[in-house]
Amino acid sequence: MHYFIDVKAVLEVMKGSEFLRADQPDAYLSIDDQPFHVKITYQKTGFGEKPFLCCPECGCRRVKLYLFAGMLLCRDCLPYSIYRGLTHTTKGGHKYIKYRMQRLAAKNGIILKGPFHYANYPKPNGKNDDAWEMVLKKIQALENMRNQALSFNKRYSEKTIRSVLQERNILLYVFDLYDIDRYFYNWDEGYLAFPGNPNDIEASGLTSSANAYQRAALKLS
Repeated sequence: MHYFIDVKAVLEVMKGSEFLRADQPDAYLSIDDQPFHVKITYQKTGFGEKPFLCCPECGCRRVKLYLFAGMLLCRDCLPYSIYRGLTHTTKGGHKYIKYRMQRLAAKNGIILKGPFHYANYPKPNGKNDDAWEMVLKKIQALENMRNQALSFNKRYSEKTIRSVLQERNILLYVFDLYDIDRYFYNWDEGYLAFPGNPNDIEASGLTSSANAYQRAALKLS
């Protein structure tokens, strides 16, 4: 999954093409199966010329362009700060998780406004139903983790956070959006009793159809 491109990577793609060196060459790239047209410009320095990418939105010279809502934009044209979320942030804490949520949301054309709730983000036209549901599940799962960090000072490892982002956490497939929004889950170990849940909690959604392996992994058996 790509979140940005840099000028060095673009020049590697252009090697051997007729556009390798021109005043303003064009590059045609495919990112996540989506085509992009990128312009390269050069700035004279004391040691020759330095290449830059041109931001399609503002035209500024940039070393990197970031993928947002199907567009390549420089950091000044993005609707959020790409660095703000990591300033003075504890790894696995609520600010760090919020940052990961923002990056994932931006990749899918979502601008987060306050606490995330899946019902506030209807499926865009042309988006696959299952793919959109998984996007919402991943962001809702991170919101679940963020609320645990805020309420109970819970810290999740980068490995666990990646397991959600890479769609490898089994909870994403066993519970539905309603459950992930309503109840706390232990994303490290599967579903366990957790502070804040009622004593008689019962999971709804897909739990009843979980196979034996899933139930064992989730400690629901």
